[in-house]
Amino acid sequence: QDLQLKEISAAEENYKNTGDISSLIAFWEEIWANGGLLFNGSKWMFRLPDLYIMTGDYDNALNILKKIQLRTS
Repeated sequence: QDLQLKEISAAEENYKNTGDISSLIAFWEEIWANGGLLFNGSKWMFRLPDLYIMTGDYDNALNILKKIQLRTS
């Protein structure tokens, strides 16, 4: 959990510095491909769908929201 939080912080800081949204999306896709977040927190839970929406990828945003819904039910 602590390691994942550090990795998230580093990825988000890199995005702030570079503006490379593709790398940030890839980072978050990897988290979800490996079981998702190891902790609860709405800010981070919805980060990947937010990124998809920012890039106009509404289908992937909806798919992740469905995964979140299943996970929290």
